[in-house]
Amino acid sequence: MTIATWPNHLRSCVTSSKSRQQTQGFTVSDVQVGPPFVELITEDTPTFYDVSFKFNRSEARAFRAWQKINNFTNAGGWFYLPIQIEEGLTTQEVLLLPPGFQCTGQENNVFSYTASVMTRQEQATDDQYPESILGLFENNPRSDLTEAANLLDIAINESLPEA
Repeated sequence: MTIATWPNHLRSCVTSSKSRQQTQGFTVSDVQVGPPFVELITEDTPTFYDVSFKFNRSEARAFRAWQKINNFTNAGGWFYLPIQIEEGLTTQEVLLLPPGFQCTGQENNVFSYTASVMTRQEQATDDQYPESILGLFENNPRSDLTEAANLLDIAINESLPEA
């Protein structure tokens, strides 16, 4: 079974009204005496997003056609959705949760939809290099991380061009 992909030319969810909740993967003991201790339950914690979309009339028609092709009008399912996170725009594999995509309003030719989706594991390429990201920030706290990374690229390419 193939997983549906978000249409290339359809804008993704609105970032100003997107919320994210992550399931707790640990418990804190309720001890009678002494400091509480933390117990890890699982590292496999899903992340839930409440998302909204705004489409003009032609985008809304394409969106409804995409839903119909992938049977999202009758059932939930997995699909790839571009979502803005701290790293930037990343494509996440998400599950559409009940009640699915809901048309929440129309203002002239602008249609609004909402949905709740779940991702099993939020994907970000920065997660592979957390020490580097923190190091770039701590060495240049007032600069943008992208600027700092670009300076690092230049420094490495000039000092180690053969690397």
